[in-house]
Amino acid sequence: MTLSMTDLGRTAAPLLSDDEPMVLLVDLPMLRGNLAGLVEAFPPATLHAVALKASPLLGLVDEVVRAGCGLEAASPTELEMALSRADKSKIVFDSPVKTDTDLKRALASGVTINADNLAELARIDSLIGSAAPNPRIGLRVNPVLGMGGIAATSTAYAGSKFGVCLTTHRAEVVQSFQRYPWLTGLHSHIGSGGCGLDMLVEGVRALDELASEVRSAGGHLGHLDIGGGIPVDGTGSSAPVYADYAARLRREVPGIFEGDHLLITEMGRSIHANTGVAVTRVEGVKSTGGRQIALAHVGADLLLRTAYAPDDWRHEITVLTPDGVPKELTDLTPWDVAGPLCFSGDLIARARPLPPIERGDLLLVSQVGAYTLSMWSRYNSRRSPRVMGVQPGLPPVGLRHRETHDEVVSFWK
Repeated sequence: MTLSMTDLGRTAAPLLSDDEPMVLLVDLPMLRGNLAGLVEAFPPATLHAVALKASPLLGLVDEVVRAGCGLEAASPTELEMALSRADKSKIVFDSPVKTDTDLKRALASGVTINADNLAELARIDSLIGSAAPNPRIGLRVNPVLGMGGIAATSTAYAGSKFGVCLTTHRAEVVQSFQRYPWLTGLHSHIGSGGCGLDMLVEGVRALDELASEVRSAGGHLGHLDIGGGIPVDGTGSSAPVYADYAARLRREVPGIFEGDHLLITEMGRSIHANTGVAVTRVEGVKSTGGRQIALAHVGADLLLRTAYAPDDWRHEITVLTPDGVPKELTDLTPWDVAGPLCFSGDLIARARPLPPIERGDLLLVSQVGAYTLSMWSRYNSRRSPRVMGVQPGLPPVGLRHRETHDEVVSFWK
């Protein structure tokens, strides 16, 4: 973060109340720095289609577009959102499940489309007559490199729901470029989170080798989409390693930077994760069964993955005084931090060494900029929080209002 914990705490403290006991803060300079680092690491012509699903807040989407990046959409609504904010030439539409209506809309809009499977190519072929001239269409493949460190987000193992398995259907993939002259791209995304640079580079190498095979068989490749999945520091204290990744690719897979194809990336978590913190009031503390529990307003509604897979999705927690000043790291004892939802697994920390916590204290939860608010749970009809953009020396700016009771009720109509 470009702001200290004290600055963030003191910014959040006056925003909190009984009606708004939790707020999300987004470090705008950190976001801009992440985007600049990505753009600078790759050749200027690269299309960086940042994943909308990571953080679809429109104010942040606009920051992405202003940085010269594009958008990756994975649903019909995300596609419409992308078309409203960016030029069609900078939009990529990916989804493993597309209706014919979805495909027609994408084809007519002129965005890049990555088909998920061979049957979808046949469906596109039946619809292609209504497409914009020279559509940019690719096929997602699975290089089958095995599980990453987080099974739930791994996509390159045998039997994955994503893409065409190259160990069983490689020949059919190559033949598809002969069968469909409009098929001009290859896409691979081996998994978000839990994949180190070694595995990511191997995924790109597999894609490059397949591209050479397609070209040797007479196919034309207009784009190579190498996906995203850059690992991020769980503490949120360091920037993503885009320069290291690009340097490895230049050294080990130089072919992806050569030729006349468009190179596409699809970063998401690494752009947004370390830019966000949640600050919540502690509403109560108690001791039961030999465990100390802090009851707060951040739980599985915001941090769904953390509640169900705490070892995979850990968030650092800082205890603040009611006026937002970090408490001294003394007298540390194990604490569970429990959220407001009505199920026992609604915990965002288990036996975490923390200083003494009292009702009215604040908890600052790091690394919540990606796959958090975009996965907000409607369980217990909780209202989603206000989101504010922060930057040194300037007052916070509103990115999203605190949801009202009426807005939540209307969701259920």
